[in-house]
Amino acid sequence: MSATRDLEELIDRVYEPTRRYALRRASPDEAEDAVGETMLLLWQQPERIPEGSEVGWAIGICRKVLANMRRKRLRRESLLDRFVTQLLPAAPAPVISREPEITAALSALPERDREALLLSVWDELPTREVGKVLGVSANAAAIRIHRAKRRMRELLKES
Repeated sequence: MSATRDLEELIDRVYEPTRRYALRRASPDEAEDAVGETMLLLWQQPERIPEGSEVGWAIGICRKVLANMRRKRLRRESLLDRFVTQLLPAAPAPVISREPEITAALSALPERDREALLLSVWDELPTREVGKVLGVSANAAAIRIHRAKRRMRELLKES
């Protein structure tokens, strides 16, 4: 029973940061599905979770789940395109910020730098965790975060 309680506490700890990440990256329905799949994997295979890196691990898993969901959606849309004269409208981009200047500056960043910055700032992950989520070294993550912050400052000064 203690192992179940520990697992429930772990899920409580990682759920909200993972949910925030997913909502920023996908529609509310897709985000809910991705977080659900992530929590199910956490529940089924707790031995895979690195101790001390639980939030980063959960966000990394959620990131992969969202990527798989996107690939499936693109395949499905491609098939529909063969039979329909007009493509279905693309899903709206997730709202990152209500401030147009910040949104524009974030959009101007290269995807990998933007992802590193958002994980560091919005998800409040330490550089080591950002590296794990992105599959790069902590040093590479630190460089991406630094580069993104510097570019954001430049872009925000221009606007």
